[in-house]
Amino acid sequence: MTIRQLAKGFARRRFRANLLSEVQNKQVSRSPGVAHLHGYGFNMAFPDRLIWANQILQIYGTDCYGVHQLPEKCTVVDAGANIGAFSLFVKWARPASRIIAIEPSPANLKYLKQNIVRFPAQEIEVVSAALGAAVGSVRLIGAVSDCFRTSEKGEEKVNVTTLHEIMTGRTVDLLKMDIEGAEGGVLRSSVEDLRMVRRTVIEYHRYRDHSDSMGEMIAALEQAGFDRFRVYAETTFDWSDEALPVYCCHVEANRS
Repeated sequence: MTIRQLAKGFARRRFRANLLSEVQNKQVSRSPGVAHLHGYGFNMAFPDRLIWANQILQIYGTDCYGVHQLPEKCTVVDAGANIGAFSLFVKWARPASRIIAIEPSPANLKYLKQNIVRFPAQEIEVVSAALGAAVGSVRLIGAVSDCFRTSEKGEEKVNVTTLHEIMTGRTVDLLKMDIEGAEGGVLRSSVEDLRMVRRTVIEYHRYRDHSDSMGEMIAALEQAGFDRFRVYAETTFDWSDEALPVYCCHVEANRS
């Protein structure tokens, strides 16, 4: 390892430590802005610094989606791409990767496209739609930028795409799914397409007014040939706002 690599590694650790200190001491503002990711070599724009800080600590700090398990040349589907934090982490760690970033929220899409240009990150394809069980349209509801979800109560109408349309028969090394409660319907309707996915990490959400059971979700994955599961990063919330989840966790599915 060269001195330059050691210096960049130290800068990354210090950057994440400083960010963690800000979050723990409640010193993070809720304002939009642009931040330089020290040690990573690029800037990222965000609509809410607190939400962005938590994304960076989770994705970059703990590698919660197992990006470093991926081969150098890989295909990744980022469903629920938000402002691109995960997609850019994959591109940073695996420069030869091909990424399909799916995001329905026009507000988030603005930042996602800006951040891809800032990297600059080639081979990131942006799909402006929600991932669902069938092609069509849905309405979005959400109180904060990382909790937009489909709901009949929503006012913003967006298009819906399916995993079948996204994959078009190709093999996917990692399917990352953070789609705020729509994951069950997508999995049940995509069993055949899921057979072409080598590994998936799904952020499972439970809401007061709507939720699929985790058992149904895992049953669909088992039908697609996954037989090794891990549940981690469990969090319970006590929000009063029904638009926000009351529980979430990560479910990783692999094949023997």
